[in-house]
Amino acid sequence: MKKNIFVILFLAISLISFTSGLDCWQVFPANSNITLLQKCPTCTYVNITSITYPNGTVILNEEMTKNGINFNYTLPDSSQTGKIVYSTIGDKNGIQMYEDLCIEITQSGNKIENSESINYLIIFSFFVAIIFGFYFLSHNINFEKWNNKIMKKYENKNYIKLVLSSIAYNLMKNSFVIYYILILPILLLITDIAYNMPNSIMIEFIPAMFAIYLVGVIITAIYFFGYVQEWLINSMNQLKDQSWGINGD
Repeated sequence: MKKNIFVILFLAISLISFTSGLDCWQVFPANSNITLLQKCPTCTYVNITSITYPNGTVILNEEMTKNGINFNYTLPDSSQTGKIVYSTIGDKNGIQMYEDLCIEITQSGNKIENSESINYLIIFSFFVAIIFGFYFLSHNINFEKWNNKIMKKYENKNYIKLVLSSIAYNLMKNSFVIYYILILPILLLITDIAYNMPNSIMIEFIPAMFAIYLVGVIITAIYFFGYVQEWLINSMNQLKDQSWGINGD
């Protein structure tokens, strides 16, 4: 269990990485109509010498369309997420000049800024701290003493506290149920990060992650209810043996 938590922590930290290099002027959503732009009031022409996609694919020598002071070019493929760098050449002030520009593509069309990355790390660390805190708490509980107190509540016919104590006891005794519940917000956080990060390799794994999580929840639920049923039967037998009136007074 702890190894799985460390893996998730590593993935989240890997996703929340600060970008460096060429600053991009716009972020676009994937699979949308994207127009590359170059502004040049004194240019009579601007052409693209190269377009480099995140996977390394390069498109060479494309003509841009003049629209006032803007020169436009419609990107032929916007399915890849990440940074797209395009180089232009134009006659700025009558002098041939080159410039490198870039855009970024994410699944959502938004981008996590550096300040937001810190917030994500704080939230993620909070949930991880809860998981570890619960782990140490569950390993320092005297379950035998707790079980005896539950039997006393039945003896005293305090049924509301009996039910609540029984539920809490079985959840703490089977702490993996709590782990699965706490992992869900972490998975949702990782999903949000992945969809707002350029060139995030985690996006293609997210459906598989949730499918595995769902299967785990089903297996966990079956195992947990089976354990609760066994615990109830053993508790009833224990009460009968102690003549606490289960068979009728």
